[in-house]
Amino acid sequence: MELEEGAKVAELDPLIDCSDISEAEVATALRRMKNNKAAGICNIPAELLKYGDSSCTEWLTRVFQVAW
Repeated sequence: MELEEGAKVAELDPLIDCSDISEAEVATALRRMKNNKAAGICNIPAELLKYGDSSCTEWLTRVFQVAW
């Protein structure tokens, strides 16, 4: 894919960590989620992800790594 005329290429920001997302980061994010909030667009309540076992955290980590 070519850039449109006048488009700029983004510069790398040294302050942004672009390494793979770790399971520890996903587990921390899940713990910080608030209970009793509306489910997102996919209708998965936070509690389902938050209180899932380690296989849930592993699966989410793989999904985020592919998307990242």
